[in-house]
Parts: sequence; C-alpha cells; structure tokens
Amino acid sequence: MKKKKAIIIILSAVVVLSALLSACAWIPDSTPSDSTETPSATAPAGDADAQIRALEAQIRALLQDHQLSDAQSKKEIAELRAEIEKLKSEKQSDKETETDAKDEEDPFKYTVVDGMACITQIESDEKNIVIPYLIDGYKVYSIGSDALSSASVESIVISSGIEKIDWFAFKGCPSLVSVSIPDTVSSIGYGAFDGASSSFVIRCSRDSFAQRYAKSYGITYDIS
Repeated sequence: MKKKKAIIIILSAVVVLSALLSACAWIPDSTPSDSTETPSATAPAGDADAQIRALEAQIRALLQDHQLSDAQSKKEIAELRAEIEKLKSEKQSDKETETDAKDEEDPFKYTVVDGMACITQIESDEKNIVIPYLIDGYKVYSIGSDALSSASVESIVISSGIEKIDWFAFKGCPSLVSVSIPDTVSSIGYGAFDGASSSFVIRCSRDSFAQRYAKSYGITYDIS
C-alpha cells in the first residue's frame, strides 16, 4: 500500500513539473537585443551639424556590426565619410558666403575712441560713396589717414555731423572729381585729396571751414 502511494506521489510530481516547464516555454523573451539600431542620417533641413552627427553615429554602428563582411563594411563607411566631407564643405562655403555678404554690406572699417567711430578704412569699388553719420550706432567723428585709395571713386559725400578729415584721407583717388563737405567739419589735414582728378572740386557752404581750406590750398570750390 505504501509503495503504491509513493508511486502516485512521484507521478503527480512529474505531471506538475512538466506543466511548469511547458508554461516557461511560452514566456516571451524580454531580454534587450544586443543589436545596435542604426540612426537615420535624416536631420532637419539646413542643420548640417545634426546631419554630420547622424552620419558619424552610423559609422560607429557599422564598426560594431560584426555580421557585415569586411569589404561591405569598408564600402559603407567610405560612402558615409564622403557624405560627411561634402556636408562640411557646404557648411564652410555657406560660412564664407555669409562673411562675404557682411563685408559687402559694411565697407567702413573703424575704431571706437571716446564712444565715437573713427573710420580707418573704406573698402568700396563704388563710383559714388556716401560716408554716413552713424555706423553700428556710433557717431562718426573722423575719417582717418589713408582711409580710401580707389581708382573707381568719382564722388564722395560726407554726411553732416562728421567733424574731422585726417591727413591724406583720400590720397590716391585719380578719378575723384568732387567731395561734398558739411559745415560740421572743422579740421581737414594736409594732402587730404592728393592725387585727385585735375577737375577736382570741393562742394561746401559759404564761410565754412571747407571753403577756407580750399582757398588756402588753391583747390577749386563750389558754394552750394
């Protein structure tokens, strides 16, 4: 009797164990995959930095992917690196274009002295140049020595408010035929217009400092 009971217990244990093993076989595998997800190279339009980072991430993923053949891996990495170089080149080109555009918009180089701008260089191929009273919010006080030397400039208008024209400020402008000088200018340095056209004339107001300067140096002037 005892032997029969023991056999029944053993059989019951076997049935329970089989049921447990069968249930475990149906438990879904929740273990994270070891495979590395390849990031997309797609990035917001115009964001070159984001595109470059995405492509670099793809290269890292390929280097870690041991399922690819060596030849295939090298080929894909070379293509990605070529795309990165292309994006970097385009980015540099855009930067240079922006710099060039800024230089074209700002032909006046200057230093700030006592809160006022003193023009040190004028970079322009224009025939007619207007020197402004304000640059980047600074009042223009003076036009410095050798500020402009141009073969193309024909006329210069100095805006009212500017007070000083330094020595040789416009030396070496052979096509220059006229300069309009406002009453606010109270100092003009020696040789400010050396090398101007033979028909050069200073346009100014009567009894202004510019008129007296023109008379003293024998320069033709026109009262306006």
